[in-house]
Amino acid sequence: MTKNKNDKRKRASVAAFIVRLRHSRAYSAISDFISDIKDSLNRKHYHSLYLELALAAAFGILVSAAIYIAAQTGASLFINMQLASDIKKAERETEYVSALQEYANENNISVKNTGKLLDFEVSRYVQFVVYSDIPKEDSEPSERSTRDEMVAYAAEQDMFVIDLSDGSVMIAVNDFSEFYYYNVSASINFVMSLTVLVIVMLNQMRKMIRRIKQLQSDVAVVSYSDMNHEITVEGNNDIAKLAANVETMRIAILDNLRKEKEARDANTELITSLSHDIRTPLTVILGYLEMMEKKATDEEMREYIAVTEQTAMRLKLLSDDMFKYFLTYGNTQEKIKLEEYNAATLLFQMLTEHTVLLYEKGYEVSFDRGTLEFDDKVSVITDADNLMRIFDNVFSNIHKYADKNAPIKINISMLGDILAIEFKNKVKKDNSGTESNKIGLKTCARLAEFILEGFEYSEQNGVFTTRIAIKTTVADAVPEIQPLVFTNNI
Repeated sequence: MTKNKNDKRKRASVAAFIVRLRHSRAYSAISDFISDIKDSLNRKHYHSLYLELALAAAFGILVSAAIYIAAQTGASLFINMQLASDIKKAERETEYVSALQEYANENNISVKNTGKLLDFEVSRYVQFVVYSDIPKEDSEPSERSTRDEMVAYAAEQDMFVIDLSDGSVMIAVNDFSEFYYYNVSASINFVMSLTVLVIVMLNQMRKMIRRIKQLQSDVAVVSYSDMNHEITVEGNNDIAKLAANVETMRIAILDNLRKEKEARDANTELITSLSHDIRTPLTVILGYLEMMEKKATDEEMREYIAVTEQTAMRLKLLSDDMFKYFLTYGNTQEKIKLEEYNAATLLFQMLTEHTVLLYEKGYEVSFDRGTLEFDDKVSVITDADNLMRIFDNVFSNIHKYADKNAPIKINISMLGDILAIEFKNKVKKDNSGTESNKIGLKTCARLAEFILEGFEYSEQNGVFTTRIAIKTTVADAVPEIQPLVFTNNI
């Protein structure tokens, strides 16, 4: 029992020591150090392009030097065996002596002017040494050696005998032709090794340029067509690091776009819900007010009802403005669908309704005749629904700000392949009762970016001008033009 208790106490002490060790600063420091080492091993380290170029240059130099040494050694062995052997040298020396003998015979050289023999040059790697006589051991002058003595002595000394016009001389030939081949082989091997070095460096440059072009191609695809295109990260140099950073940026942009779309969808849902929540009670209120106005007999009550109705209508206008803001600053492009429409039919439908309303409210509308002629095959490229929104805003501005005492001028003309529509109206002097934040014009300008060739507006000398430009196409040339004419009796 005592032994078991001692064992339990020892195990408890060890456990307590381990717990204290794990909570100690030393243990934490060691754990952090080991964790940093693991992260460093798992992390991809990038090195500089200069290092790659330096390594490629060192590798190229080593390979070039090895090739040069191997090639030069082989060339030297070949030269020594084939060109610098004793047999080959003897054959060449015999040829040189024969050529020198012919030269001496042709120039009638004598023993007295053996110096002329040195003028004969076979090669700059060949030298001739002329001996007019056999060297004597005694210092006393003696008679000149005979030819037979010279031949015997020359045979012993590896020399040759040349017969001149009045005697013979001995010739020693020093042939260094193998050095010529050594020099030629060294030059060729140097150029070859230098070429290898250049090839190694060019191959390294080609790899870098290929990666740069690949990165450029990937970025172009991401920029102009497909944000989901993955950037290729290859290698571990500066280019790979740049590609990794671009890929990180692409992922971040996609994430931001996703969040933006979620926020936009949430806003759309909010605006839709708000639209229903506001318009429904407003419609009910306006309906009750209309009923109350019909049944009210008290003049004071009628005034209260009229003020309430004006307030409700003002609330309705503010609600409409809110939707216009949403249209202006929302993602309009997703809702755009460009199609071709017959120019005459589309304009007739859009202008007639608004023009009739202007006449009913006492406005005078003036069309510039002669500019409203269209070929039946002339089409406009636009989005009809959004073009109608632009016309609604333009005519809404006319209703709010145009002076009824001056005509509203509408001019439609063709400028090349552009259909231009111009609205001009004189601005009434008293606009105090009309609230304006120009959201309608901003809406038109926003939509025009996607469906029109141009949209502009200006006010000068009390005249407000709005211009719309629409792209047109013509299917076939038709000799007779069918006019579309608007009159003041619409």
